[in-house]
Amino acid sequence: TRSKDLLRTITKAEQENNLAFLDSMLTAKQQELDPLMINFEESLEVGEVPTLIHKRQKIENSFSRSYIMANLNKNGDFYLSSRYVGKQRIHHTGIKVYDKSLSAETETIEEDSLLNRSFSDEDWHWEIINYKSNRDNGVADFIAQHAEESLKVEFKGTQRHFIVMEQYDKEAIRDAYEISFILRETAK
Repeated sequence: TRSKDLLRTITKAEQENNLAFLDSMLTAKQQELDPLMINFEESLEVGEVPTLIHKRQKIENSFSRSYIMANLNKNGDFYLSSRYVGKQRIHHTGIKVYDKSLSAETETIEEDSLLNRSFSDEDWHWEIINYKSNRDNGVADFIAQHAEESLKVEFKGTQRHFIVMEQYDKEAIRDAYEISFILRETAK
């Protein structure tokens, strides 16, 4: 029985040490997360599940522009979406992000009317493609790694459309991408 008591004491001490370590790790991760979260707010504007949206990428701020959006929820699930707006349909199915000789390109995703859709209002057309399940093919990582560069985007479809990424869009993607890793780590 003495050996069982000693084993119980050791086990309890190990558990207390592990708990203290985990608490300190959570505190450290929260300190990493706090400055990144400054520009994000919780929203229901993209669906029924609350998402974290960068303040500059909110729908009301971005309704009439083409851009790449960071999509993130509180569990750390992250994906990109390309959002085209124009006077004509281009039927885009993917994007290429590049600067000089460096580039990354998404998989081709066909419009399916549910997640990947288009709609029109008189003279204007909107097209939204979501790159879920890593179908961005490394584009998010590329943008995060090159956020200080002058990145361009080619919307690829039956016609092509080109934009230069706004600095705040690059920062939104970089920060959301980083936040996703921290949220997934703390959820474990």
